[in-house]
Amino acid sequence: MSKWTLANVRVFDGSHLTEPTDVSVENAVIRGIGARNDKAAEVVDGGGAALLPGLIDAHTHADEQTLRQALTFGVTTEFDLLSMPDVMIPLRATVATSLDLADVRSASFGLTTPEGHPHQLRVGLNDPVWPTVSHPDQAQGFVDGRIAEGADYIKILIATKDKLEVRSIDEVYKNGEEFLNSLSDGATGGDYQADDWKEFGKSCLEKLSERRDQTKEISEKVFVELAPEFQKRIDTDFKTLFEDPDALDRWNEEINSLFEQINSGIENQEKAIAALATGPYKETATETMATVRTMLNVIKDQYSSTSKEAQDEMNKD
Repeated sequence: MSKWTLANVRVFDGSHLTEPTDVSVENAVIRGIGARNDKAAEVVDGGGAALLPGLIDAHTHADEQTLRQALTFGVTTEFDLLSMPDVMIPLRATVATSLDLADVRSASFGLTTPEGHPHQLRVGLNDPVWPTVSHPDQAQGFVDGRIAEGADYIKILIATKDKLEVRSIDEVYKNGEEFLNSLSDGATGGDYQADDWKEFGKSCLEKLSERRDQTKEISEKVFVELAPEFQKRIDTDFKTLFEDPDALDRWNEEINSLFEQINSGIENQEKAIAALATGPYKETATETMATVRTMLNVIKDQYSSTSKEAQDEMNKD
């Protein structure tokens, strides 16, 4: 169906709904809104429903099932913000030939340090070797590697041990600038002049520059001001634990009580999910809670290890 008209729909233009009207489509491109000009085009009755552009979910971790569900809620594009290439590359190939899956963009691996977040959450998940950055000189190589995997953007993961250098930030934003500059070249040709794309690219460039500067400011605040103070507080708290056995016992009781509360909440959610009718929503909810429980177990293991270290240190004395 190269030419068709969606008739009797109320178009949402970003601020309000129009009166019932017709939308003409040719070769998957909207050619007009209003009276039908091509009487030969096939007509689909919209039944007076609202018509709006596809929604964009700007932070997901996508798979085939969630991309199929997304269309049910009017989401036609998802921005996946961290994925494994061996999963995302074939998924995007499937999306490219499917009409029942939302489109997906991806960051591939996130930029982090060898011991940085989220490695503590990926224990036992059989990830492939995760490329990391331990020095600013490696930033461009990391970006190039993600582009080669088909990444559309770079996700920067903050690691509290290492300051995100200004050079790393600049390397990431430079690729965004090159893409936006290319919009002007790609906005001409064909059967129309896409002046709106030029303005869109210009507007994004201005915002990109602002965000780059904001990222540098945030990095400076996090790593120069907050991280040292946070580490200082940790050192002080642990020193107190080492010097006062009762404080360590009280700390263990409080933390274990907190773990019990969280576990109880997870169990309640699992019971509620188990009562749901079998279907895609139940499957997704079950997988989500399994991930949450895995994360809780990882945190509990880390806590147990830290608590044991504190106890062993005290026993030395």
